[in-house]
Amino acid sequence: MKNKYLVENQIACLIKTTRHANYHLSDEQIEHFKQYLIKLLQWNNRINLISKNDEIRVVSRHFLESIAIFDIIDFPINSCIIDIGTGAGFPGLPLKIIRPDLNLMLLDSKRFKTLFLTDVLNILKLSNVEVIKERAEIACLKPALNRKFDFVMSRAVANISTIYKWTNKFLKPEASILALKGGDIEKEIELFRKEYKMIDVKVLPLKSLLIKSDSNIFIVQIVNCTN
Repeated sequence: MKNKYLVENQIACLIKTTRHANYHLSDEQIEHFKQYLIKLLQWNNRINLISKNDEIRVVSRHFLESIAIFDIIDFPINSCIIDIGTGAGFPGLPLKIIRPDLNLMLLDSKRFKTLFLTDVLNILKLSNVEVIKERAEIACLKPALNRKFDFVMSRAVANISTIYKWTNKFLKPEASILALKGGDIEKEIELFRKEYKMIDVKVLPLKSLLIKSDSNIFIVQIVNCTN
């Protein structure tokens, strides 16, 4: 009963907020988010996918923050994306629900997290989504994944320099790493610029009608990765 109440209220919030931000979700997309939320709450009773405090704000803290990336970054049609350390699927899976044309790989080293994601995808029946259990620094050495992706995405995985070191081999020429970060990131950026003087890095505030105006969240975009 508790989970039913949480689901109904959060999906109502999703519908209201996305409409306000001019995202017109289809009935199928709303149902996808609903089933995703139900599965997340069910699994979170047994394993730690998100904090217990976040169960009442999955939509605002996870779904909408992920979708808000679309307001900052332009993803060309059929873009190939790898979401490293994806955990419960953020930000990659909400982006895929909104943009079915995207080709998505969800990468995590934790077995129970990849099992959860596989369970969700079995319900949603989304095409061109793959779940891989592997560490990013190992997966990027595999020839099949070398220079395959237009975007590498991460959310609270590691510092910027480490993310670049782990993932730059995934990227096509002129592709981008997009790291979702919160709080004070000046030291991280300063360290990266000292270590990688020839690599362009941008810090883009995540501003969107989908999230609170005072949210201290940034997208760190590492571009022109051609090595």
